[in-house]
Amino acid sequence: MKNSRLENQREIRVLQASWMEEKNRLEREIRSLKRRIDELEKEALGHKAEIELRVQEERRKSDLAIEHVKSDIQNFRVEADAALAALRRENALKIAEYESKLSSANDNRMSSMFQVLKNSQF
Repeated sequence: MKNSRLENQREIRVLQASWMEEKNRLEREIRSLKRRIDELEKEALGHKAEIELRVQEERRKSDLAIEHVKSDIQNFRVEADAALAALRRENALKIAEYESKLSSANDNRMSSMFQVLKNSQF
């Protein structure tokens, strides 16, 4: 019985030692995984900050491009308005010229008609 008791105590010590080894191994693994999680979190924060910087830079570039396009559109409008005004002046002059020619032609026609009438009366 004493032998059996000693064997049981020995088995208990072996099991306790085995348990302690497993417990220590698992604790080391947990610490290692926690360190890896911390590293990954730091890495993720770094990437997030980098992405935010890139987004801000792209927004800045986009804003500059928008301002440039707005400026180009405004310049185009000014140039188009100036070109339209010049065309209107040119066309107004041509219209006045054609109206003058038409009036002159009308006067000549009337004059010719009166001449024909005058000549035919006599």
